[in-house]
Amino acid sequence: MDSRGGDRVGEANVDIAAWLHGLGLQQYEQAFRQNAIDDAVLVYFGYPEAHEDDAERAVRAGLAVIETVGRLATREPLNVRVGIASGLVVVGDLTGAGSAQERGVVGETPNLAARLLALGQPDTLV
Repeated sequence: MDSRGGDRVGEANVDIAAWLHGLGLQQYEQAFRQNAIDDAVLVYFGYPEAHEDDAERAVRAGLAVIETVGRLATREPLNVRVGIASGLVVVGDLTGAGSAQERGVVGETPNLAARLLALGQPDTLV
C-alpha cells in the first residue's frame, strides 16, 4: 500500500497496527506487517498462520484501505495505491534494532507486488 499526496506513513515511523486500527480496519491487524518504508506499507497475509482465504483477505483489505483513505478529512487529497501478489515467500530471522526491527523476507512475490503497485493509478488496486 502506498500513500501519495499527504502524510508519508514511513517518515513518521507509524505503528502499522495502530494505523490500521485508526482507519477502522482492525480486522486486518493479524496480517503480518512489515515496517513502513518511505511512503509504503508492506503487509503479508498468511504469516505466521496461513488461512485458506488469505488472497481474498488481502484484496478485501486493499479495497477497504482505498475506500477508507478516500474518506479521510485531510488538508490535501490523500491517494493510495495497492499492489497485491500471491506466491511463496521465505520469512527469516529478525533484522535491525528497536522500532526498525523486522523479519527478513525473500522471494519474488514482494517484488512483484511492489511492481504492480507502481503500475497502479491513484486509488486503485492492481
